[in-house]
Amino acid sequence: NVSVINVDGRQTDLILNELGLECQVETIMDYADYLRCMAGHRVVFQLDQSMVPGQVAGDAGLCRSVAVGGNGSIDGILFPDFTARGQDRLEILAKTEQLLVDDDCYLNALQAAEEASREINFSNSRERLETLFQSITCLRD
Repeated sequence: NVSVINVDGRQTDLILNELGLECQVETIMDYADYLRCMAGHRVVFQLDQSMVPGQVAGDAGLCRSVAVGGNGSIDGILFPDFTARGQDRLEILAKTEQLLVDDDCYLNALQAAEEASREINFSNSRERLETLFQSITCLRD
């Protein structure tokens, strides 16, 4: 089962053709439907190379899917072995295929992402900010 969410127009079509993939393409989807769609998939093969913080990877982690092919900060934290950094699309596609057929690879990637997510959760961030602000206050006194 392959779903494609394309808000990029023709560029995505060109990439899918390059990879030899024919898919049903969705262009407009609200966030709740997007998360339900993502949660129904084992792998999120991301073609966005915009160097944004990594919302797709973060959403994939929330949905217990593995994000492959992104290059944002969260991609590097949650799914470092599956980022686009230093890999071409065919290498990324090969890793995607491995995740789809190798249960151990998939489960190991999910477990590593879950452990890494402890570093980026709101509670942990709040504690770090609190410590930072306390140290700034101490410097002022």
